[in-house]
Amino acid sequence: MTTPDPARIVETLTSAGWQVTDSKPNLYVHLAWPYQRHRLLIIPLDPGIADYDDLLAAAIRALKGAVAVGNGAKQALAAYRPDLYAHH
Repeated sequence: MTTPDPARIVETLTSAGWQVTDSKPNLYVHLAWPYQRHRLLIIPLDPGIADYDDLLAAAIRALKGAVAVGNGAKQALAAYRPDLYAHH
């Protein structure tokens, strides 16, 4: 299994519209979810901190939840208007 690169995760999320709300260089980054700015995602940057694995696991779980919600929304739209939203 490859070791996740937290900086790449942050880069990917910010390029997708997530906004950095707080950060400590080389320690962590807080990101606000698109369209839900009150929800924050913490990405730890330093594998040497005691709770790095826990924080990264929590971030991955949250992202998986976001994907599930996104997929559910896509499926609902496809059911509503298959001509516009169904995958061809």
